[in-house]
This record gives sequence, structure tokens and C-alpha cells, in this order.
Amino acid sequence: MKYLFLLYGPDGPLPEPGTEEAVAMYKRWSAATGEMAQAGVLIDCAATLPTATDGSIEIRPVIGVNPPG
Repeated sequence: MKYLFLLYGPDGPLPEPGTEEAVAMYKRWSAATGEMAQAGVLIDCAATLPTATDGSIEIRPVIGVNPPG
């Protein structure tokens, strides 16, 4: 079974680019996607905003999709 994770951002504004908060947020996002890729569970990742800690996540099963490889 494969799953799709949908990330929804918070209602408020994101940290301004270049600020300590923004750099920390992107580092956490990069670490999370890196760990998923290393574990072999990341199939694809579009440029979604790293808002999982401040927003919400929806998880849906994906039926009938088999990526190459």
C-alpha cells in the first residue's frame, strides 16, 4: 500500500526568508525528506512548503499506482 501525504500550512504567515526561523524550518524539512528517501519510502516530493509542524497533514491511501523501479 502506498500513501499520499498532503501538507496544509497554518493560517498565519510563514517566517520571512533568510530569518533564523525560516532557515530552521527548511533544515527540518530537508532532514525529514532526506530520512524518508534514505528509508526508501519517498517516491516523489514536489516543492511543498515545510509546514507540517505548524499546519496539518492529511494521509490518503493511493490505490493502483506503481511507480517504475
